[in-house]
Amino acid sequence: MNRIISFAAKHPLPVLLIIAALTAAAVSRLDELHLNISAESMMVNNDPARTFYNHTLETFEADDVTIIFLEDDALFTREKLRTVRLALQKIEALPFVEHTESLFSIRHLESIEGTVTTAPYLDEIPASQERLEEIKRAALHNPFISGNLLSPTGTAMAINVYFKADRPKEKGVRPQFQKLESDPFFTDRDVAEGIDRALTPLSGEVKTFFQIGSPYVRARINDRIQQDQREILPLSALVLFITLALSLRRLNRAMIPLLTAGLSVVWTLGLMAALDIPVNVMTSIVPALLIIIGSTEDIHLLAEYHANTLQGMPRMDAIHTMGRNMGLAVLLTFITTYLGFLSISLNDIELLQQFGMVASTGLLLNFLITISLLPICLRYLGEEPAARSADPSSIYPQLAGRVFRLVQTNKRKIVVLTAIVAIVSVYGAFSLRVNNSPLDYFDSGSDVTQRLNRLQERLVGMETFSIVLGSGIEGTFLKVRYLEEIKKLQDYLAQSGWVDKSLSFADFIALINNVMEEDTSGDLWLPESDASVQEYMLFIKHEQVRGLVSADFSEARILVRHPIGSSWQLKQALREIRAFTDRQIDPGLEVRITGESILTNRAADAMAIAQAKSLVLMILVIFIIISVLFVNMRAGLVAIITNLFPIIVLFGVMGYASIPLNTGTAMVAAISLGICVDHTMHFMVRYHRKTHSHQDEGLALAETIDQESIPIMAASIALAFGFATLAMSSFPPVVHFALLSAMVMLLALLATFIITPILLSSIRLITLWDMLSLRLKSRVIERCELFQEMRPWQVKKIVLVSKVQSVNPGDVIVRQGDTGNEMFVLLEGSAEVWQNHPDGSRENIRSLATGEIFGEIALVTRVARTADVVAREDSRILAINWDGIDHIAKIFPRISTKLFRNLSSILGNKLAGVQPEGSMPGDDLTVRSRQPH
Repeated sequence: MNRIISFAAKHPLPVLLIIAALTAAAVSRLDELHLNISAESMMVNNDPARTFYNHTLETFEADDVTIIFLEDDALFTREKLRTVRLALQKIEALPFVEHTESLFSIRHLESIEGTVTTAPYLDEIPASQERLEEIKRAALHNPFISGNLLSPTGTAMAINVYFKADRPKEKGVRPQFQKLESDPFFTDRDVAEGIDRALTPLSGEVKTFFQIGSPYVRARINDRIQQDQREILPLSALVLFITLALSLRRLNRAMIPLLTAGLSVVWTLGLMAALDIPVNVMTSIVPALLIIIGSTEDIHLLAEYHANTLQGMPRMDAIHTMGRNMGLAVLLTFITTYLGFLSISLNDIELLQQFGMVASTGLLLNFLITISLLPICLRYLGEEPAARSADPSSIYPQLAGRVFRLVQTNKRKIVVLTAIVAIVSVYGAFSLRVNNSPLDYFDSGSDVTQRLNRLQERLVGMETFSIVLGSGIEGTFLKVRYLEEIKKLQDYLAQSGWVDKSLSFADFIALINNVMEEDTSGDLWLPESDASVQEYMLFIKHEQVRGLVSADFSEARILVRHPIGSSWQLKQALREIRAFTDRQIDPGLEVRITGESILTNRAADAMAIAQAKSLVLMILVIFIIISVLFVNMRAGLVAIITNLFPIIVLFGVMGYASIPLNTGTAMVAAISLGICVDHTMHFMVRYHRKTHSHQDEGLALAETIDQESIPIMAASIALAFGFATLAMSSFPPVVHFALLSAMVMLLALLATFIITPILLSSIRLITLWDMLSLRLKSRVIERCELFQEMRPWQVKKIVLVSKVQSVNPGDVIVRQGDTGNEMFVLLEGSAEVWQNHPDGSRENIRSLATGEIFGEIALVTRVARTADVVAREDSRILAINWDGIDHIAKIFPRISTKLFRNLSSILGNKLAGVQPEGSMPGDDLTVRSRQPH
């Protein structure tokens, strides 16, 4: 990292040329971006249930229709109905319409003087109002019309529009409908606008009319996405600029993050176009996220650069020092954030897969742009060296310092309060519900929601699912026995309260039977014999009942219309339906439930599982990375505990506020964990550097907080306000995502400056690089009495957390007559022991080689040193006192056990005047007793 940053600063021209070329390439592809809004994107990929659903669509009629709703107090009059027919004719003339279903097409089966007629109810609109009323009453006896196509009062009517079944499946573009060979497709907007134009004859004639269906809903989502792009992207950039300008107090510092984030947006969109990845509800917010999140590493680098200039460093030196000090932290924080977003792509829902891939790739591009472009910007636009008193950004260190002092004096209370908040949040999280409905993307005041509510109040809900009963035996549902099984299930559905209406082949046979028997009571019942059913079907074409029974009568479908918009409520209803079918329906029939709402409901479970997977993966990755980096599992636990606290509170708030886990909120936890750990990583890396300068952890923590307060607070506030701007979105899931993410950013800020210092106060951090770069001579590890039976990495840990001194030839390490409290280990080099006699003479007692110990008696008694120890060459010595030993015992309790044992043996042998086994040749008790202490 340091090399990349330094290279960019030293060679700006080639780096700028590469960035310019890639930017131009990305811009050239932007016009290829396209939208894809489909129900399939909210379903589980490779779900076996989708295979059965596709089979159902091939066997029966599609259940995805557009409904034309009409309401007028005088709707069932000749004039109004003629106007409706005119509009209907225009709709049927549209090239993407297969057929329509209404009172103008549903056949009125009636027996007149022994002859059965099958003309549509409104095949001819009678002039007599009395005849119209008769038709209305007759229609309301038809289960396929009553409450479905006509309200009981006759003031509301529906027309179901079915589209051509050969419309192509989505291939990276939003659903389109077959048109002409020369111009083969209609978009959702074309369909919605075409139907609206066909409805123009109703203006001024019918009080209320509108369309509601998948093409219209997708077209409205499309409009809202474009509106969000026009409003949210500039707003998020403005909010970020203002926040950074106020936090960092310099315009150039605020402009650089915007520049790097802006370029990453262009690169990401260009890559999406090149890879044919569509813009959908979730990927549409990626540009705003890149502007918001992409600024965090810029802020840390800028703060470090500024701190270097305050110490008088020239620009280039400040840049090099910035890279050296921040390179590792920036790299690690990028990795965790990247993995946080990438983990979302583990979801089996295409919508979230695409979001995870696009967002993580965008962050990768932003990272590359930042480490290459930011050094160049600082080379030419960075501030010049200044005195520290000129720093205007002092409010954050002051605030952080006060919080730190408060934490230090109230540790116990803060721990208890944190535990209480966590417990309360966990309790609230048990109320968290999962939801995955396309209608979640519209608030209660939207025209889509209002139209659905109006339709639901007057007729039936637009949501449907199918219950398919099959035996695999031809002619099964030409038998009354199995038609009665269908009616049994329909009766249960009617009593359950879960559904508005169900329609089946049994209803159709009962209707025919009613006509054939010339029953005018209005009650419908099935015929008594199979022969009657087969006789009826001799006069009925299968096309008339294709949507209800298969061509060979081995499968039958119950089409269920319901008002349930919540995934968890639908799941509960389906569980009860399955329990009923398992108990009550003939075991010879296989009962399966399918439909778009069923598949999206299954996706809700997959989404919850993917959320758990993402969190577990992120926790493991963070734990492993930090544990390995700092060679200590306790360091990994610090990061996990600090950053899980905001996530626990997040789920608690969602549970108490009844905010569902949906396609928007499902990614908050993983994303937030990936972002929040950035602060912890920077904090711990800085703390590690400070512990090299200070043995006192409290002092190291105080300086860490002072120096990290500006970048962490500025980044957190910028992130919180940036996420809050997404609350301007037209989509409720995105609004919830925005507000919850902003809340987590602020909670993470508090956790960083409250929980992290408490946890770090008992830990001494050592990095893997420290361990790898520390070179100890084999003699030190193998022959030093203090390190007996210790593995090399254990010895290195002791050395790294202890006081190591470098001395030059001739330097006095221990002076005779001084009183000390330290013992020493010669890590490198050599030394000589000299004793001064009262007569002024000076005697060379012995030489000390690498790995030898001296001065150990000072640990147990504060007596005067008995000799001088003078370095003979450049040497490094390890100084150990009881404070250091206590410190080692606190942070490495297992290693300290061996250390205490070896130390006890050394001191015991010394005090007893016993020559230890394995002593160097030429040592004797006299010499040994005269060694310096």
